[in-house]
Amino acid sequence: MQFLVSLTLLAAAINPPASYAELYGEAYFSCGGDQLGETQIKVMQDLIKVEKEFFNQNPQIPQSLRGMILSAACRESRFTSTARGDWRLRRGKRVAMAHGVVQLWPWWVRHYGVDRDDHIQAAHAWLSHVVRQYNKNKRYRRCPANFSEERQWVAAWVQVARGGRVNRSNSYRCYEVPSHYKTLKKWRRNIKRQRQRADADGC
Repeated sequence: MQFLVSLTLLAAAINPPASYAELYGEAYFSCGGDQLGETQIKVMQDLIKVEKEFFNQNPQIPQSLRGMILSAACRESRFTSTARGDWRLRRGKRVAMAHGVVQLWPWWVRHYGVDRDDHIQAAHAWLSHVVRQYNKNKRYRRCPANFSEERQWVAAWVQVARGGRVNRSNSYRCYEVPSHYKTLKKWRRNIKRQRQRADADGC
């Protein structure tokens, strides 16, 4: 066990996780760049603060998943707190079921008492629910034991992102991957390439 811990620490030292400055740059350019307004940029900055605090309080979350709330907000709303989506017809009127920066449905209000248009509240609730799903998956051994720790967290992430029922018929979504995670992996690849170029240039 000690050997595995040492290898993990060594790998982190050789290839440290993406910094929030690096992730901010990736999020900015992939989600609109100069088209983003001051309000959206402020949302990005607030989400980074929320996630930093949350990861400090939950050190069991792999550092490789830094930026998960940024990638989710990028894909769902382009950092727009008042975004609306998942429209449905209710009593002859079109109603947006999903509100806010990470497109939360009405049940989030009941379960977490969250103002869906408040991006800070929404981010706290979203991250808390990922942790809740991860703990539930581990408790009931829903996903394969040979999954890496990051893969276990991705399973919890996709359960939150996709919503709907999580049961045996869909294998608890353990084998699915959220589009947010694909975006985060792309950012990580870009950051790795940028670091390699910087090393090659002697910077």
